Amino acid sequence: MKLSVCVSSLVERQAYYLKRMLSILEPQLTPDVELVIETDNREATIGMKQQRLLVRAKGDYICYVDEDDIIPGYYIAEILKAIETRPDCVGINGIITVDEKNPFPFYHSIKYDHWYSDDKGHYRCPNHINPIKRSIASMSCFADITMADHGYSILLQPLLKTEVVIEKCMYFYLAKS
Repeated sequence: MKLSVCVSSLVERQAYYLKRMLSILEPQLTPDVELVIETDNREATIGMKQQRLLVRAKGDYICYVDEDDIIPGYYIAEILKAIETRPDCVGINGIITVDEKNPFPFYHSIKYDHWYSDDKGHYRCPNHINPIKRSIASMSCFADITMADHGYSILLQPLLKTEVVIEKCMYFYLAKS
């Protein structure tokens, strides 16, 4: 198994958000890709669910897709191409909006050693939405808190030495105010 795509979901969001995400992901699945889903009724924090997904994942690489965001139809094909050379992680670019307004770019790469923003974009060291070698991701962990992505990212950063960057827009983060 080359890639595990992990999705954390809430029962109340399955009818719309999870269904929408699966309609994008499922046609892209290949025998080299597994889809791992963790659903609950808010009994666990996002960090706890992401950690459970990490433990269940079997792929050589692991990435997370938030159920209420959007990925393009070329998402999995581009990741599979990027991991052919076995980098520690895959750098990605995307767009963030707040209430689907004011699109602003973001860049996740090992060339950023901390999180910051300027008038040109948000810059982050790799986090949960970046494909990461599972062996490396397993050396980090998610805190048992609701917003665990930053801590996971900071723990991963010193472990990541090699990267392939996908220049195409790979992720649409749909923040809500």
